[in-house]
Amino acid sequence: MEEQFYLVLGIALKYFVRYLTWLFGIFLGISLVFSAFLSGPESGGYFHTLTYFFDFAAGGIAAILFSRKNQGIFWLASLDGWRKALFYFYLPIHFVIFYFIEKMGGNEWSDLMNRYFFIIYIALLIIEQVMNTRRITVLEKNKFLIFTGKISYGLYCFHGITITGIDLMIKHFHLDISQYLTAAITFCKNFLLATLSYLYFEKPFLRLKDKIRRI
Repeated sequence: MEEQFYLVLGIALKYFVRYLTWLFGIFLGISLVFSAFLSGPESGGYFHTLTYFFDFAAGGIAAILFSRKNQGIFWLASLDGWRKALFYFYLPIHFVIFYFIEKMGGNEWSDLMNRYFFIIYIALLIIEQVMNTRRITVLEKNKFLIFTGKISYGLYCFHGITITGIDLMIKHFHLDISQYLTAAITFCKNFLLATLSYLYFEKPFLRLKDKIRRI
């Protein structure tokens, strides 16, 4: 689905760059309608490209708002004191709320709200980290997070393979392990693959790119 979106976005950037805001708005609307009325546990919507156009469109709209210095996001540049604390504490509060909603019998609507609120918050958080001079700098000074950012392309490329591989292994060997342990094993394996890819595959190409640029 990422490849399908990039194909559509490539065409849009080539021929419709002046209308990107409208295009992202259309993507957002189509995804919302599809997810709300056509997607469900039995429809296969989880694997459908249109379900995830909301994610891409939200990021695209956030980038446009930032690049055009839209007044609607300027409040993020001045967050301080209790407002900044409230903004940062939203994420753990979000997880707690939707955890209990799921435990009390959540449905596909609550799952959609969980996704939508999380995606919108992450888009706003990225903008805040770029714009706010009084931001919490732990995200940009933490060495683990910095390295994770460097290998993020590998994390992105390998996560589907890793998740599928771990799932097949558990089913093949009939392993009885919790979903939390499964998630931890999957993360560690994906992190290792991405690290190896970065050190022994991506870095040589990055050095080659730097040499070509100096020519």
